[in-house]
Amino acid sequence: MDAARVLVFLKGNNAHDNEFRSAVLRNNYHVSPQFRNFYLASNVFMLRGSQSPDNDLVQRTRAALDA
Repeated sequence: MDAARVLVFLKGNNAHDNEFRSAVLRNNYHVSPQFRNFYLASNVFMLRGSQSPDNDLVQRTRAALDA
């Protein structure tokens, strides 16, 4: 779950993307255990994986720190 939270902010394109994805992960703990897997599965299509490119801000920040 921690890795998923990191990906939310590295891969999100805008504040709305980040808020939705954060809410999915945050609300997961409020869903009944018997439905938790279904809840995550129904929202996983909106989550970006590690193969997606980092957002522009992350790329610019890393470039500035490398300079």
